Amino acid sequence: AADLGQARMLSWLLDERKRTQWSYANVTCALHPLNQLDIDIHPDRKQRSLSVLEIMIKNNNADLINPTIVSLIDKKWKSFAYPIFVRRFSFTFLYLLVFLATTMLRQPRSDKTVNELDEKTGITNGKNSSGFEYLLYTIGHTIVIIGAAFQSAYEVHEIRRLGFGNYWKIKGSIFLENCLALSFCFCIFTWEILRLFGMQQYETQILAFASLIGWSNMLYFIMPFHFTGPFVIMIYKMFFNDVLRFFIIYLIFLTGFAQSFSILFNEYGLQGYMSSIKQCFLGLLGDFDLDYYIKGEYPLTSVMLLIFYIVLITILLLNLLIAMMGDTYADVKKSAKKLWHLERARIALRIENNMPRSKRLFRFKKYWVNLKREREHGPEHYMQVIEKVNNKQFQLTDNEENDDEY
Repeated sequence: AADLGQARMLSWLLDERKRTQWSYANVTCALHPLNQLDIDIHPDRKQRSLSVLEIMIKNNNADLINPTIVSLIDKKWKSFAYPIFVRRFSFTFLYLLVFLATTMLRQPRSDKTVNELDEKTGITNGKNSSGFEYLLYTIGHTIVIIGAAFQSAYEVHEIRRLGFGNYWKIKGSIFLENCLALSFCFCIFTWEILRLFGMQQYETQILAFASLIGWSNMLYFIMPFHFTGPFVIMIYKMFFNDVLRFFIIYLIFLTGFAQSFSILFNEYGLQGYMSSIKQCFLGLLGDFDLDYYIKGEYPLTSVMLLIFYIVLITILLLNLLIAMMGDTYADVKKSAKKLWHLERARIALRIENNMPRSKRLFRFKKYWVNLKREREHGPEHYMQVIEKVNNKQFQLTDNEENDDEY
């Protein structure tokens, strides 16, 4: 049922498999068997069937989310995923702060600035201050390189465990984290190589990209939290669906109009074509110079093309992007909670797969109960869930109240 995407059938099967432990009024304690629902925690076998949780994540099917699966995801997070994830979040945030401090200390102060500061404050130990800053920079730079090396080793381990093809087939927040982590490590190592060879111009540009990628990776770490997770999912959907689609269409028009304007203004060569692209892009933002087009050799044709560009791109295409983003927001808002639970399950499963079996068995005992009945590979494990029935079902009707009076 999970593999076929039959959400209603899956809910019915999970409800049929549960066992009632006790019931009082509208509260019921149910036991749900974890076999086929959760991943197998017994000794690894070469071949095993995927669990419902793994199939849901593999197919990226949020429609399979139901209260039983939500309870399993919540118990996983409370048991082991949340402490490990918060620890990784703290280490990453502190690492980025060190990286930020390193880039700030990297820029040396000019002699003029130092002299002016000394005259205003009366400080005469500028050399000692510079030496202390250089020491802090060296320590921070070493931490940045070591952190990138550890992250690279972790990503290489993931590629070897999953395989190169499966590593890139992962979807959702894990795919985002993989791309950003590898890009950041590549930029850091490239920056270090360029720094050793004294290529400061290219080194600075690579460092700028590394800073942006590094802080963008924090989106992955705020994904599992209810306060920020659905909002990050909306940004992710809008960027990879609406913005990407708009950019592809806009790139076609931008290439055509830029070529037309470069011909009309006799701006040949790569520099002239890039100048036309710049003018067209500024026109998209509403910052176009009408006098620039009127003073050309062909003012009538230039103005007609400009008006057509404004109507087609600025008015039509840009508003179409806003409308698509509004529709995406409405669609995602309806299923935001399910998508958020799906990403939490994806992250929890990744943490679980990277844990040794001994720690997994120790951690998992916090959310399962064992029954006396034995399976082939060990005791059968159940998840204990407290279920509440709608209170309206327990309210007496008018006829029942009249019967009680008699």
